[in-house]
Amino acid sequence: MVEFENYHTHYIGTGASVEVEANDSDNGIYAKGGNDTVVALGGNDWVEGNAGNDVLYGNDGGESVTGGVGNGSGFLGTGDVITGWKSSNSPSDMDGDDFIRGGAGDDIIINNFGSNFLLGDSDDDTILALDGHSAADASVNEADFGTVDTHEGGAGDDRLIGDDGDVMIV
Repeated sequence: MVEFENYHTHYIGTGASVEVEANDSDNGIYAKGGNDTVVALGGNDWVEGNAGNDVLYGNDGGESVTGGVGNGSGFLGTGDVITGWKSSNSPSDMDGDDFIRGGAGDDIIINNFGSNFLLGDSDDDTILALDGHSAADASVNEADFGTVDTHEGGAGDDRLIGDDGDVMIV
C-alpha cells in the first residue's frame, strides 16, 4: 500500500495493481493500469484510475475523480465530480459497467457507455449518462450504443439525464 505522508503529494503508478491512500492535503493520483484501489481523503484531490477494474473513493474535499476502461466503482464524498473516462481518450475507451455512488453534497456524475448504476445519494445531484455519441468516430463499436443505465437520484432535487432504455428512479 502506498500512503502519503507529505503535503501536496503527486503519485504516478506503474501499471500494476496498487492500493493508494492519500492524506488531507491537495493530492494528484494517477494509478495507471491494473485493478487499483484509491482513497483520497480530505483536500481537493485529483484522482485518475485509468485502465482496470478500479475502486475509487473521493471522500471529503472537492475531488475530481476519473475512472477509465474497465468495470469500476466510485464512491464520492461531499460535492465531488466523477467522470467515467479521461478527456484525452477516444469514445471507444469509455466502456465498462460501473457502479458510482455520489454520497453527501451536490455531486456531478458523468458516465458514458457500458451498463452503469449511478446513485446520486443525498442533496442536489446531477447525473448524466449518454451512450449515443457520434457514430462518425470509427473507434466506437456500434454495440456500445444504447446500453441500459440505471440512474437513482436519492434524496434532494436531482437532475437525471439519460437516453433510450435507461431506468430513472427519482
